[in-house]
Amino acid sequence: MSVLRAEPFNLLAGTVIIAKVQAYNIIGYSLPSEPNTGDAELRTEPISPSTLVTRVDDGTTDTKIKITYALFIDDATTGYSPLISLELFYDQGIDNWVSLHGGAPFYTLDTTFVVKLLKPGQNYKFKYRGINIFGEGAFSAVSIV
Repeated sequence: MSVLRAEPFNLLAGTVIIAKVQAYNIIGYSLPSEPNTGDAELRTEPISPSTLVTRVDDGTTDTKIKITYALFIDDATTGYSPLISLELFYDQGIDNWVSLHGGAPFYTLDTTFVVKLLKPGQNYKFKYRGINIFGEGAFSAVSIV
């Protein structure tokens, strides 16, 4: 579907597409089919989530942080395809992002996670993204916890 989103079409996710199909072999082309009558929407990978990762005080201590993030709720944010995972990343302050939860092959739609074995008083950066059958979406903005 990336071809339909690029030049010269520039279609947006969710655009209804009407198409005909035509076969081709060594003898030549078949007659084209009738146009589809059902809704065929352009589907893509998810967009960047607008909700940031936040700390949950209940369950957070000096050495572990309980965090929460949002599940995508509408077709426009999921790329018009159901999510198969939410992938959570964190940075220990050295610009080295590590996938904590929800990456392949351990897909999950969990929206809370407890990060353990942390140093007391240090700030940690978090971001997340949605994944559907069309790929990994853009990351959320970074949260400092």
